[in-house]
Amino acid sequence: MIQFPQEIVDMYKDFKPAHLKIYRIVRDSIFSGQVPAGEKFTEEGIAKALGISRTPVRVALARLRNEGLLQNITKSNLGIQDYSTKEKTDLLFLIEFLEGKAAYLAASQGISEDDLSTLTEINDAIATYTDLPDSSNQLNVYGVRDLHMQFHLLIAKFSGNQFLYKEIVELRNIMRILRSDLVYSSDRRGNYADFIAPLHQCIIGAIQRRSPEEAELYMRYEINHSKEIYANSAVDAGYTSH
Repeated sequence: MIQFPQEIVDMYKDFKPAHLKIYRIVRDSIFSGQVPAGEKFTEEGIAKALGISRTPVRVALARLRNEGLLQNITKSNLGIQDYSTKEKTDLLFLIEFLEGKAAYLAASQGISEDDLSTLTEINDAIATYTDLPDSSNQLNVYGVRDLHMQFHLLIAKFSGNQFLYKEIVELRNIMRILRSDLVYSSDRRGNYADFIAPLHQCIIGAIQRRSPEEAELYMRYEINHSKEIYANSAVDAGYTSH
């Protein structure tokens, strides 16, 4: 049975409307790292856990899936055993190109203050991960990776190009099942707080200033920075998607 942290449930106990209340409880529970990776978020399970009808749960889950936080895929239906070094390099090249263009488009047309606040809120949560845990603590590892993925998928969504967004969602889901022990090396520990979060803030600032070239440059720089990690990665045999 799904169990949400009581402090998060209590925080939103009087929140309305119901679908937004559920959305925030599920989202914040995942972001807090207190929900195990691979948890199955079903309408019935959430409705039972929160003592609420399934209709608002359905609306909340649709939004979470649309934003890319919850995915309806498994590793097996990707049809992947593992990737060669060249395939991983090609994947990163495509991700860098497409997400750079997504950031460019988001900055070109501008996004709402609410959307900027959402990006900042997610990035602030990333910044609180002052260090990565040891490799045996999968709960926290997947927590910060999910936050990072959510940040990138939201910018893809804010590009306003639904086809670009869907392509990035698919590629990011492939990236998410790749795992590298390099993230636990001494020169990479604290990377999310010390490098990625500040760089994300530069991307947010460029979008806010409606500076597309700058937004694209920062986005491509961040993804390029991760090439070594993904080049030395492998499919995580213990991974199960939401």
